[in-house]
Amino acid sequence: MPSGTSPVELSNIFAPAGAPADAIRTISLLVLAITAVIFLLVGGLLAYCCVRYRSRAGDDGREPPQVYGSNPVELAWTVVPVLIVFVLITTTTRTIYEIQAAAPPADAVHVRVVGHQWWWEFQYPDQSIRLLMSCISRREPLSTSTSSRTT
Repeated sequence: MPSGTSPVELSNIFAPAGAPADAIRTISLLVLAITAVIFLLVGGLLAYCCVRYRSRAGDDGREPPQVYGSNPVELAWTVVPVLIVFVLITTTTRTIYEIQAAAPPADAVHVRVVGHQWWWEFQYPDQSIRLLMSCISRREPLSTSTSSRTT
């Protein structure tokens, strides 16, 4: 980690620094905007209904007439979520394909990561390096090893 740089600065999605980072930032902001609108709409309707239909002095305690089977309301709360999910799926799929189709930069370090049951294997084929890392659940000293193969 560069000196003077905190881990928070390195993992900020609002300041993209890599090749696919801008596309990931764009899709993240779209999802954030859609979920914020849904949150505000649901929260606003909940607050309105709590205030509008609260119990007041002088109420006789009877339930108001119940309404069942409103086709426009049922259609709206079925179609709108389906459309939201459709928009999220199509934009996310398009972004994933754009990221996967992009060619890596010429100076990119190629790493192959293999997950085993209790450890990870990191292979750097261009440098002929293989790094093994185990997952330790207890607090004890950790020793890692690297091996280099000559061709």
